[in-house]
Amino acid sequence: MARPPAPENFARDTVGPIAWRRLVAWRGGTEYDVPTSTACPRGVELSSRIGASAASKLIEFAGGTRIYLAAGHAEILLSRYEEIIERSRKGESPTQIALGMTFEGRYTERTVRMVLSGRYEDFARQFGGQGDLFGDQAA
Repeated sequence: MARPPAPENFARDTVGPIAWRRLVAWRGGTEYDVPTSTACPRGVELSSRIGASAASKLIEFAGGTRIYLAAGHAEILLSRYEEIIERSRKGESPTQIALGMTFEGRYTERTVRMVLSGRYEDFARQFGGQGDLFGDQAA
C-alpha cells in the first residue's frame, strides 16, 4: 500500500507551483502558522506574497495549522531568476538588477546576464516544472 503524500505536497498542489515557489522563497526552512482568514494582518500579508486566490486556497486547506516549509533551494533560485527576468522586462539594466539583489542573493552582473541569456533555462525547466520562465511555450 502506497503512503499518502506529505502534507507539504498537499499544500503545494493546493496553491499551485508559482504561488508555492513564492511562499518557499519567503518562508522556506521554517514552520509557518497558516492564518485562519485573509482579513487578518497575517492573512493580508500572505495574500500580498502569494496572491489572493492562492492564499484563500491555502487557508481553506490548512488555516489555523502549522506547516513546515522545506528550504527548497531550487525553488528559491527559480523565484529569484523570475525576479531577475521581471526586473529586466521593466527596463532595469543588468547592473541595476545585480546591485538591487546583492543583499538577498549576492548576485553579480555576470550572473544576471547569464540568467537573461537563458543559460539557466535547463535548470529552470528541470526544477521549475513550468518551462515558460524564459518566455518559451512548454512543448
